[in-house]
Amino acid sequence: MSRDLKSELGRIFPERVAADGTLILTVQHLFERFCKELGNISVTDPLKQRIFFRIENFPYLIKLEHYNEREKKWTDARANAVIKALQEGTFNPAKHRFDAIRAKGLFWIRDILTRPDAIHENICPRVTGELVYVRRLRGRTGLVKVVLTTHNRAGEWVLVTSFYAGESWLRRCAKGPALYVK
Repeated sequence: MSRDLKSELGRIFPERVAADGTLILTVQHLFERFCKELGNISVTDPLKQRIFFRIENFPYLIKLEHYNEREKKWTDARANAVIKALQEGTFNPAKHRFDAIRAKGLFWIRDILTRPDAIHENICPRVTGELVYVRRLRGRTGLVKVVLTTHNRAGEWVLVTSFYAGESWLRRCAKGPALYVK
């Protein structure tokens, strides 16, 4: 990144740009961008299913965790409490952590759902979701980005989670043959 671009980014977003010019991801910033760009929208996949981005699923999409003082360990953050704190501006980042790699891929999910390389049924007992949307990463042999969806209580298709995986994960967790192949 050029010095001019770094200094301009630092001027515009002083709290979000490190000295080396890299963007600092914060939960508050991610949440605000998620609400603005994806919050409560829907997309249609190649199977003609309408999939909703729900704000209450945001913590799961970045694997947000809270440090449990009583148990002295990291646990999944409670979505209702986190969303409320983020909306009110009272979120405490010192008591939370998230998966920065998942967060960086958060805004790529819409594209994966609408233009996946494949869609499979999920057969992984450890990962919640009914369908697995797969995008193979160009130039990264054996690495894929997956997005899992399921039905919520209202009967809508919603996002469950998204992460990077290897072909071996797909062989174990994505039922073949695929329901859709590009």
